[in-house]
Amino acid sequence: MTDSLSADAAARFLRRLASVPEQEMRVALWREVFANEHPDQVLDKVQLLMEHSRSGRTDWRAGLLALSRYLSEDRDRARRVLLPAAVIAGDAEIISLVVDEPPVKEAHSDELTAPLLNSEREITLGERRTWARKPDRDQIGRLVLDPDPIVIRHLLQNPRLIELDVLRIASRRPVSSEVLLEVFQSKKWSKRRQVQLSLIQNPYTPTQVGLSLVDLCDEDGLREVVQARSIHKVIVGRATERLRSQLQDATEPMVLDVDEWTEGLLERRGLSKEDEGDDDE
Repeated sequence: MTDSLSADAAARFLRRLASVPEQEMRVALWREVFANEHPDQVLDKVQLLMEHSRSGRTDWRAGLLALSRYLSEDRDRARRVLLPAAVIAGDAEIISLVVDEPPVKEAHSDELTAPLLNSEREITLGERRTWARKPDRDQIGRLVLDPDPIVIRHLLQNPRLIELDVLRIASRRPVSSEVLLEVFQSKKWSKRRQVQLSLIQNPYTPTQVGLSLVDLCDEDGLREVVQARSIHKVIVGRATERLRSQLQDATEPMVLDVDEWTEGLLERRGLSKEDEGDDDE
């Protein structure tokens, strides 16, 4: 943080972000910030949000997910605004969110084939995109294997789609990064914990998406990521750091904020404010 005024402005923005009821509105707030504010002011807001996320507080996860969604949707602007400020500040954590790092694996075109939808003729791409909107469970079950991002986008908006279908898409290997980005940018499905974990652990997921989602993980999720194989070492490293931080916070003694009368009572009993969190001998 640069000064108290900047810190206050960042805190006000985060309170506003938390009060917004819809995820798309939160994404729009971040879009407005990146478009209209000075890079240092943007950095202040992102840094404060990351501080809250490191503390293990869950009430900021929606705002963090909205930031991650914005970063993936408008990477050029996000990089242009945030990267220079983060470099000057020496904030490696935020730099990692906007620097393009290729995923561990990238699918080749010959690995991505359309599912067999009709044994008598080849179904065109236009037909597949149209069928993805229809409430046909049998077709949905086949189209989750489609390599076309637009087909997947229509599926993700289909009211007959269920979480198991989305997990099949998010866990599929090989798969294009564009398909996985569609899952990540889905306003309905991107906030589901199991979907997030599936994306993190897929080696075809863009590294920046994986890093963003690690910041949303609870302790059990972090343990799962740390033990995952075939994902980027940067993602595993971030999960390891977050897990270590949460475990340290959990072992720190609790210090209560007491009033003057209670503090005096504790002193008469031979205890100080700092001793309150200690276990009895």
